[in-house]
Amino acid sequence: MLKKSLVISLILVALNLTGGLVRAQTPTDADPALTAKIKAKVAKYGAGKKVVVKLRDGARMSGYISTFDDDSFVFRDKKTNATTDVGYAQVKKIDGGGLPAGAQIAIIAAAAVPVIILLRVLAVISDN
Repeated sequence: MLKKSLVISLILVALNLTGGLVRAQTPTDADPALTAKIKAKVAKYGAGKKVVVKLRDGARMSGYISTFDDDSFVFRDKKTNATTDVGYAQVKKIDGGGLPAGAQIAIIAAAAVPVIILLRVLAVISDN
């Protein structure tokens, strides 16, 4: 009986010691400047905007901003339509869904080049 009590006591002490050493990353660990930046981006995008959200715990979500307030925003998943209340301190990065500006410029340039070449060819043909 003494041996059993000693083993249980040692296990409890070990669990207690390791539990004190492990510290989860909580939203209170968030950088206030980053939180303010995320809040400003959500306000800029507004409700209904398609976004990609990367959380501090590593999760990535793609969907829409349903509503937002001073402390959090409601995120609606694009596949499941499930809504999640997301605190600004939980967010690591948020980007508007869609093509980046560089990609949009490249597409416009790629479409414009053949048009310019065609107009130049037509101008040369009409001069002859």
